[in-house]
Amino acid sequence: MTDMSQETGDLYARTLSTMTHVLDVLRDERDPDGALTDLAHRIEAEREFVRSLMVLGTEPSRPPDWLRRVPARAA
Repeated sequence: MTDMSQETGDLYARTLSTMTHVLDVLRDERDPDGALTDLAHRIEAEREFVRSLMVLGTEPSRPPDWLRRVPARAA
């Protein structure tokens, strides 16, 4: 993994801030089928993954299983 430049660190810091804002909005929305809650959990997991890499001074990348298949919900 590579070390992060200041510009890259600033970009990821803004991205984390945006993710936090999106999570706040999602939590305020009605969620009768739980889909928004599932999305919020995925965003939280990725946000924490990126945050942990930033603390280590490493440029963030996608979590290893970010493309995992999620079973479709029954309608």
